[in-house]
Amino acid sequence: MRTAALLVLLITAGLFLLPAPLPPAFTGLAAPAVLLLFRPHWPSRWLGISLLTLALSTAHFHWLFSWQLPESDIQQDVRIEGRIVSLPEAGERSLRFLFAVDRYRDVAVPPWQPATLRLSWYEPNVQPRVGEQWQFTVRLKPPRGSVNFQGFDYERWLFAQHVQATGYVREQDAPQRLAEAGDAMLASWRQSLRDRLLALPLQHGAVIAGLSFGADDAITPDDWRLLRDTGTTHLVAISGLHITLIALVAGLFAGALWRVLPRLPLYWPAPLVGVVVGLAAAILYSALAGFATPTLRAVLMLAVVAIGWLWRRQLPVSNSLALALVLTLWLDPCAVLEPGFWLSFGAVALLFLLGAARPVARPWWWTAIRVQLLLSLALLPMTLLWFGQASLVAPLANLLAVPWVSFVSTPLALLGCALLSWSPTTAELLLQLCDRSLELFFVWLRQLAEWPLASWQPAQLSWPATLMLILAAVLLVAPWTPWRRLLPLLLLVPVLEWTLPARPEARLTLLDVGQGTALMLEAGDAVMVYDVGPRGERFDAGEMIVLPALRAASWQTLDLLWLSHADNDHAGGARALLAGLPAQRVLAGEPVPELPTDVPVTACQQGQEMSVGAASVTVLHPVAGVSERKSNDRSCVVLIELAGQRILLAGDISAEVEARLMLSAPAALKTDILLVPHHGSASSSSPAFVAAVAPRWALVSAGYRNPHRHPRPEVVERFRAAGATILNTAEQGAVTLSWAEGESVTVELARRPVRLWRRSLPAP
Repeated sequence: MRTAALLVLLITAGLFLLPAPLPPAFTGLAAPAVLLLFRPHWPSRWLGISLLTLALSTAHFHWLFSWQLPESDIQQDVRIEGRIVSLPEAGERSLRFLFAVDRYRDVAVPPWQPATLRLSWYEPNVQPRVGEQWQFTVRLKPPRGSVNFQGFDYERWLFAQHVQATGYVREQDAPQRLAEAGDAMLASWRQSLRDRLLALPLQHGAVIAGLSFGADDAITPDDWRLLRDTGTTHLVAISGLHITLIALVAGLFAGALWRVLPRLPLYWPAPLVGVVVGLAAAILYSALAGFATPTLRAVLMLAVVAIGWLWRRQLPVSNSLALALVLTLWLDPCAVLEPGFWLSFGAVALLFLLGAARPVARPWWWTAIRVQLLLSLALLPMTLLWFGQASLVAPLANLLAVPWVSFVSTPLALLGCALLSWSPTTAELLLQLCDRSLELFFVWLRQLAEWPLASWQPAQLSWPATLMLILAAVLLVAPWTPWRRLLPLLLLVPVLEWTLPARPEARLTLLDVGQGTALMLEAGDAVMVYDVGPRGERFDAGEMIVLPALRAASWQTLDLLWLSHADNDHAGGARALLAGLPAQRVLAGEPVPELPTDVPVTACQQGQEMSVGAASVTVLHPVAGVSERKSNDRSCVVLIELAGQRILLAGDISAEVEARLMLSAPAALKTDILLVPHHGSASSSSPAFVAAVAPRWALVSAGYRNPHRHPRPEVVERFRAAGATILNTAEQGAVTLSWAEGESVTVELARRPVRLWRRSLPAP
């Protein structure tokens, strides 16, 4: 069975490397595959399992692609009807939820076609609930996220969630609730339970909701950051321990009740009744938690064990895990795209390798400490691979946090939630105790998070380094004598060497932050950042894009941070960036509310000159004592000379400021690389300015299908006529230009390889 699970995993993961699904004819392999499964020889069964995997995965992919957003409807008002299928996530001013479309432009969508949208509703006047039927007017666009050289792949995540388009609700035609949540009682009860928890005077009510039934959408970004930096995010997710605990309690109670009922044990033994009831309770609880991958894995493993009990046959535990993996990928091949799949199955598989279940001639507490420490260390490579960072204090954090949360906080949370409708007073008392226990848990985490090396974000790992780390993790938990576990440390030597990339003499990276700007300029042994992108309710470009880019290049401090002006799309991510990476100096064109009050800021003024590494920097605008009416016209305009190239960063200045610059510093405007003003708007990049600058490279930072239609076609044509090569983040993703003195500029684009989940997008 373990070989079959490995085959299924390799085949499913390999299919995602293809640019498109296999032809529909491959679904016809299911019939011969089923026949091969009943052959007595394992090679025939392995072939049958492989063919069935191909057939089921191909059918699943074609089902996902059976409905797609028509190109003519992109960013057009569209009337839709359907139902809300996820808990609405509340932001500061908006709600976000998944919406299953039943009617699109008054045409019924067949029930076998998935038309799932991820919608935002800004400042709603009513509170929608999961399971309700609604009619909306929406504006939609294909799934697309920021495309950078590292960081979160939003498009892959959307595909894993079976989302066909994203968009937002329009208020021009008032949304209409068509029906209450009649056929979604479990999901509706889940939302009611979450809302009641959040309404109670609990400091960690959102964490209790996540701990109890997987509703973790209300956990604050600061709490998520603390959990991530200490490697304890898994503790507030529904895990196999939760499922097993629920099944065990329900099974023991049902078995005990069955024994006291007259004559019933004569017809069916009480232990078997306990097994059936325990499995049913586990399935029901997993449905309440949304059937996330860890819960699905635990339920499938319990189902295998329960069926074995009923049939009087028991599989080895490792075979139960292998069968659960096969069934998970047959039910939903997209699970392979989720980190939860790898971390959940990987952790249990490492436990088997570690031999935690085997009796040892040592005290139980020593075994528990040994297992926890080795497992935390062994999971570090997988954490690095998926999230680009790992917590070096995770082994110590989990050593106390796992038993505390598992055996104190979780039982209190589950019992409190179960009694909330029956005995509110008792339930609130239990939940208060749970809240106190979680506060002790967070105090412990805060102490660890203050350590200098609590969170490790190394430079971007190469594939050889990643494979070496994974091999080291496997060897670490292999059932060998303890001294041989020192051998994996030898594998870390080349890894440490590979994590230190060679820095070029000069490298400029324009990051893809959507409709905003963030630029990183590396000058030998120094680095500066010009703008940090926007901050939204659930997205902070400083934390999620700029900081990972700097960490991947192994920078530990910023030599200089420029904030052109105070607009959110330029300075929104400043606070998060400075929290993760201190800056020696900060300059801004105007006061920036986003900055912490303890960060000293120097006003950016014309005539300032400075050196950053090998780069010479001159400020061309704004002029001291001149008050600009518009925030955009207060932008820092910076001229940089580095390794024989001249770079002009123009912020969001208008044509009026451009005209003044042509009068005050005409010679300074002639540059090789230009950050196009105001994302290529029609109010900037006048014909005279373009002619005066005459850049070889015109860089545009704009969002895909942004509502302002930046860059404007006439501006693009203007630069092309001047002989410039235009690089637009909305089309190419992040852009890197690197060069050395006397050498030509090398361009690298962050276009990710064509993959199954990366659907081709129409040009903006």
